[in-house]
Amino acid sequence: MKVNITGASHFVNRMFEACGTYQWAREFLVNSLEANATRVEFGIEWQGVKKHGIYRRTISDNADGMTGEELIRFFSTLGAGGKKIGGIHENFGVGAKIASLPWNPEGVVVISYKNRRAAMIWIVLDPDSGEYELIEFDVNGQKTCAPVPSVIDGIDWNAASPAWLREHGTMVVLMGSKRQPDTVLGNADAAESNIKDLSLYLNTRFWDLSRYDVRVAELRSERKNLWPQKPNERNASRRPNNRRILGACYFLTQFKAPRGGKLNDSGTLPIDGDRVSADWYLSEGERPAFIHTRKTQVISRSSIRANSFRSPRTRRIFAGSGSPKVPFSKT
Repeated sequence: MKVNITGASHFVNRMFEACGTYQWAREFLVNSLEANATRVEFGIEWQGVKKHGIYRRTISDNADGMTGEELIRFFSTLGAGGKKIGGIHENFGVGAKIASLPWNPEGVVVISYKNRRAAMIWIVLDPDSGEYELIEFDVNGQKTCAPVPSVIDGIDWNAASPAWLREHGTMVVLMGSKRQPDTVLGNADAAESNIKDLSLYLNTRFWDLSRYDVRVAELRSERKNLWPQKPNERNASRRPNNRRILGACYFLTQFKAPRGGKLNDSGTLPIDGDRVSADWYLSEGERPAFIHTRKTQVISRSSIRANSFRSPRTRRIFAGSGSPKVPFSKT
């Protein structure tokens, strides 16, 4: 007997329609940081590569971790219906599940360690009922939805997580679908297919991640036949690029472009009756590469093309070379 996730199916699918590209990455990273992680890695599940030729994206952290009972409690509801969701752990994974479950009907595996003790759950979409469920496992004649990680379908889940989180931490594995089993690049049906777009998204979606060790294992080719077979691939052209994610602040204020581009000037302007502060940044010379690849927006009377990074009370603006002649305003 499986355990249904309360009110999940229609709620998840309806909310998923409002999710942007790579929203799942933002949600998982926020979950990790709110659970006191200092290290987060968007990696690759290598046993699936070796045994099945499938490249699955993982999200691992050294946060507080959860027991088996906590995993069942926190992942057996999505906030729909009568059961209240609240607090950091009670809220854990609500946004992440909404942004990840619909394109991973084969499941989302969660392995968590707390006080060096491990437990795992596997959330899947039941094709008959159309509902999301926690798989129930038979362990020595006992039924449980949160067993100790073991060998399941040829994958040793006890060995799947990195050693650095096995005192406390959590790893999530995105299992994809039968049609799209490779999840390392993201949701293929949402055009998440560029090898560097996940890193680009995180570096522009978050303002400052310099206090954390956040990394993304990037592939070096769009062609699957050139993807690595193991993490320490000897061929440098195949070996994953382990890129550190620092956030937009680093690229605006510290990064120097290869041709001498750098920050020229910056400041803060009060707008909307001092209720909002606008931080502005002006570059000199070539701008950081990620500025060129994001969509631009006209935000000043002099038609300066810019990128914006928003928070509830602050709007951050990056513009091209020069000095501000007039206060920035919307046009």
